[in-house]
Amino acid sequence: MTDTPLALPPQVNKAALTDYEQNVLDDLMRWQQQGPTWGTRLLAKPSGVTVKAVQSLVPVEALRLGLTKANQFARKMDDRRDVLKRSGLPNEIALGAQSLEASDRLAIQIARRAMVLGGVSGGVLGVTGVAGMAIDIPLLLTLALRTIHRTGYCYGELLDEAERERLAIGIFALASANNLDEKKQAFEALAQGRKVVDDAWRDGLERVAEREIAKDAAAYSVQTLASRVGLHLGARKGAGVVPILGALVGSSMNAWYLSDVSHTARRVFQWRRLTAAKPCEVPVAALPA
Repeated sequence: MTDTPLALPPQVNKAALTDYEQNVLDDLMRWQQQGPTWGTRLLAKPSGVTVKAVQSLVPVEALRLGLTKANQFARKMDDRRDVLKRSGLPNEIALGAQSLEASDRLAIQIARRAMVLGGVSGGVLGVTGVAGMAIDIPLLLTLALRTIHRTGYCYGELLDEAERERLAIGIFALASANNLDEKKQAFEALAQGRKVVDDAWRDGLERVAEREIAKDAAAYSVQTLASRVGLHLGARKGAGVVPILGALVGSSMNAWYLSDVSHTARRVFQWRRLTAAKPCEVPVAALPA
């Protein structure tokens, strides 16, 4: 499948937009035309050995079964009171009434908090290497979904349970897109109120697992590179460097991944706010079928 550009977001009455909202709309249009980040593309085509390792360690069937549970747990742990406290607003309705700029500032705070939590968990579990995957994979998945729910709350999104689940898993699939076509398909599903197809979220779940494989590979690669440039380590020191590097790599990759998820969630909720609040007089389809 070849990459094709995404359609523009639904048209809005630009005359009714503030300068900030217009800038956000322009950013959204550019973002829609951009492919995944280089880091996502780097992990997009793992070797056959890696794929087999991922599937043996974390079967897709198990991930499929656990996705709904993880999302349910993430909703329970979304800590709306914390978001409301950070906003300084009196109630949930006020969150939806605040300006887009204020919502964005609040969402960025939530993103930074998620990156810290992800970095800490990745660092602690990175020391254990492959053994830590069984814990880190579901934890990272739950943190990602929790971050999506908390981000939506920043924009005053008060949805029923079914819509919250559809939206969270849809954003998760969008953040996991390997190329522009996958991004387009995931965004179309979100825009049209459809659930993402099984392949989309399955690929996203496998990517979380692949990221765990990449953490160990990166840690060992850094160690090899260091030795090649003259950082000679004794046998005793060498034995301890891999856990240390594993912690550093695990921490940074978890934080980077949650940053990607947070950014994607912000874009989706910005789009929902702008297109819902100030639609054109003549309705325009969100995206082509």
